[in-house]
Amino acid sequence: MLIRKLVNGFCPYYELTLQQNSWLYRTEYTPRHAADSLAEEWKPGAEVQMKIADKHHMLVKSPGGLELQLIVVKRVPATPGMDAPDPAPVKK
Repeated sequence: MLIRKLVNGFCPYYELTLQQNSWLYRTEYTPRHAADSLAEEWKPGAEVQMKIADKHHMLVKSPGGLELQLIVVKRVPATPGMDAPDPAPVKK
């Protein structure tokens, strides 16, 4: 899992890239409140449970039981032997 926190005006949101089998999913998550952030257990390389809800939504559950609904922005095939991308620096 790759996580980037971005800020669009005053509203922060997160881009998460997840791999399931031979597919990479680029997703977005916007917290309910601007001061909220992802739990500490959500970090690059973490193992999570994924469930595709529909074409544009995915449910993801961390080992600690925290569940998020993510918006699927893009789905691309992962090339064989491909590792997760390096995290980009956080922009403030």
